[in-house]
Amino acid sequence: MKLNNSTGVIYCLYPADSAGAEQVYIQKNQVSGSPKRRIDLFQSERAACSWLEQEKAAFVLNGRGGVSANYGKLLPGKISLDRLEAIIRADEQICCLTFIDENCVRRLYFRDEFGSCCPHFAGSDRQIDPEETLYAVVKYGSQGGKDSGLKPYSYITYPEIGYPLFTGESCQRASEFLAHKADPDCYLEPVTLAGIYRRVKDLKKDPGSFIFCQEKSPHYILRRKDLSRIVAGSGL
Repeated sequence: MKLNNSTGVIYCLYPADSAGAEQVYIQKNQVSGSPKRRIDLFQSERAACSWLEQEKAAFVLNGRGGVSANYGKLLPGKISLDRLEAIIRADEQICCLTFIDENCVRRLYFRDEFGSCCPHFAGSDRQIDPEETLYAVVKYGSQGGKDSGLKPYSYITYPEIGYPLFTGESCQRASEFLAHKADPDCYLEPVTLAGIYRRVKDLKKDPGSFIFCQEKSPHYILRRKDLSRIVAGSGL
C-alpha cells in the first residue's frame, strides 16, 4: 500500500486532552460490538475545523448534543503519510479513510481499494449528474407516507451510518453488501440525487449522510448541502 498526496500536507484529528502525546483519533463503529474503524483526513486545518462545526451542528439539530460535545473535544493536527501508512498497516480493523477538502466535500476510500487504487488526495473536481440512476438499499414495508420511495434501510457502512447509494457500475458491491446482511427484507430500488434532494431539502432535522458508491474510488459521503450543489449544477 502506498498513499499519494498532491496537497503536500494532510491533517487528521487528535483528542484535545492527549497532553501532547499526539494520539491519532480513530473513529470507532457506531454499533457496539463491531471492531471496524475509520480515520478522517483533511486538506487543511481550516477544512478540519469547518467539518467539525458542520457535524456538531447536524447532531445538535437532531437532538444529539452529547455526540456534538464529543466532536468538540477534537483538534486538527498534521500527520505524515509515512505515519499514516504505519498506523493502517498495524491495524487491520481500519476499514476506510475519508478525506475532506476545503469545500467540506468528503471523499471515501475503502481499505480493499488501497492496493490497486491508491488514494490521490486532492481538492474536489467531481461533476455528478443529479438525474443519474442510482440504487438505494430499501427495506420492505418502509415505503409509506411522505418518504415513500426514499426510506433506505439505514445501516453501518465502513463504519458510517448513512444511506448507501450505488451507481449502476457499482451494483456488484451493492449485491455483496446485501449478501452479507442478516436482514432478508432489503432490496435495491432506483433513485436519483435530484429526487432525494427534493424529499430532504425542507426537513427540519438533518437527513444524515448519503454514501455515493462508484465502481472505483473515490466514493463520496454527501450531506444535504452537497446534494444542493449537485442539483444546482455546481458540482463538488
